[in-house]
Amino acid sequence: MAIEKVEQAVLAEAKAAARAAVDAARKGTADETARANEANETEYARAMADAEARASRETARQVGKARHAGRLDVLAAKNAVLDSVFRRAADALSNLPDAEYLDLMRGWLLSLPAGASGEIRVNPSDTARFSEEFIASVNAARGPQGSITALVPDARVGRGFIFESQNYSVDRTVEHRIEDLKTLMASEVALELFGQ
Repeated sequence: MAIEKVEQAVLAEAKAAARAAVDAARKGTADETARANEANETEYARAMADAEARASRETARQVGKARHAGRLDVLAAKNAVLDSVFRRAADALSNLPDAEYLDLMRGWLLSLPAGASGEIRVNPSDTARFSEEFIASVNAARGPQGSITALVPDARVGRGFIFESQNYSVDRTVEHRIEDLKTLMASEVALELFGQ
């Protein structure tokens, strides 16, 4: 019996040691699980904060991009209106009755430098408007040193004329004058049309 008691004592001691080992392992696992859960929660919170910050930056970027696109659309619409206004002005000048058109051309010819002589290039459809009598009357008003020496039909010229002397040329086409006016008056016309 003594062996049985020793066996029972050893078994009881082994069971106690096994129970203690299992309990320690369970406690270690629970502690490790708690630490892992805490680390996971911290990492999750950091990842969420990073994701929210990235989403906020991306949202701000997209909103800024949309605002910029909206401003460009408004500017394009305003430019289209301005182009339409100037295009209508060019059409109105081009379609003036002969007497008014020639008064306008006379003014532009007389505004050329006083001593400059040279030829004028006009659209072939305008050669009849720029008659010899018209040229003679302009030359009489310009004086002897500033005469128009020739009228040259040129299909590349729109309405109006291009004056060419020996040293330079002056573009007095309706299209060129409108572009000059557009450059000079764009901000004034925009202010009148759009109040900005």
